[in-house]
Amino acid sequence: MDEKKLIEQCLQNDRSAQKELVYNYAPALLSVIRRYAHNDHFAEDCLQEGFINIFQNLHQFDLQRGKLYTWMRTIMIHTSIRQFKSNKKHLNGVQSLSEIDTDHILDLDHINQNIDCEQIISLIQTLEDPYQKVFNLFVIDGYSHDEISEILGININSSRSYLFRARQVLMQMISAQKIEYYGK
Repeated sequence: MDEKKLIEQCLQNDRSAQKELVYNYAPALLSVIRRYAHNDHFAEDCLQEGFINIFQNLHQFDLQRGKLYTWMRTIMIHTSIRQFKSNKKHLNGVQSLSEIDTDHILDLDHINQNIDCEQIISLIQTLEDPYQKVFNLFVIDGYSHDEISEILGININSSRSYLFRARQVLMQMISAQKIEYYGK
């Protein structure tokens, strides 16, 4: 069924159309959410809450202004971030750039390019919450620091600092994996 007809039927509360929408988009949207979740249970909860938001707001979607997947992806990201914001204790102890030890920062050019995507995603998921969220929003989803600070309710300089620290930690983890794999 084409998107326009699917949307129309979903707006009429047609359960089979709603089921088809979920079936068609849930796997891709779950992979987006997993970038923000530390475990599958949290990701699945966000997916369910995100689809509730999608069905409640589907009347606001305009096919002429954008793609359905992009609109739903944005809702899923914001749903994940809302869950994150409800647990603001992770945002305490902001580290400024001047407090970060920059002596041991690795250059990506020196890191083996043979590391696969799954390994990188796995490493990103091990980052602590504020670092992981900012990294995903900035690097993966293309948000600016202004947008990130608004979404997460943090200072713009905190966003920059979290991104800097996330990159630093990721480069160290990738380098450690390289040493572990190839030896010293």
